[in-house]
Amino acid sequence: MNTYTIKTISGVPDWSAIPSLPIDQIHRADAAPVRAWAQVACNGSSLFVRLRAEESDIRMEESGPLASTWEDSCLEFFFSPVDDDPRYINIEAVPSGAYFMGLGTGKSDLLRLVPPRPENGLQTKVTFLDGGWEVSYEL
Repeated sequence: MNTYTIKTISGVPDWSAIPSLPIDQIHRADAAPVRAWAQVACNGSSLFVRLRAEESDIRMEESGPLASTWEDSCLEFFFSPVDDDPRYINIEAVPSGAYFMGLGTGKSDLLRLVPPRPENGLQTKVTFLDGGWEVSYEL
């Protein structure tokens, strides 16, 4: 298991100063070769997440609040917000800017979280790079 210390910052992140951790978990056997990295920072009121992927064949078909993100190129972030609670939050973001957010202890009981109004949901920022893409958001 990888260990990552979240850097505490003031204001918004300067990503060039935030350590990067390789993402080495691929969940689909048929997935195209991908290299990915994560960066996380906090400022006392927000958690900032930036995920980056190098992949030559970016799939971007899904969009909207009920997108099947697992069908597209996808970068995932998992975290447990409460100590001693086995549930975690899973955020899957895709190059279209759509995302899936779920709460549970595993795939079998993962409850999809959908905001009543999309404008109140997660605001993702997607950037396309030479040979890949990245997504960032603030929680």
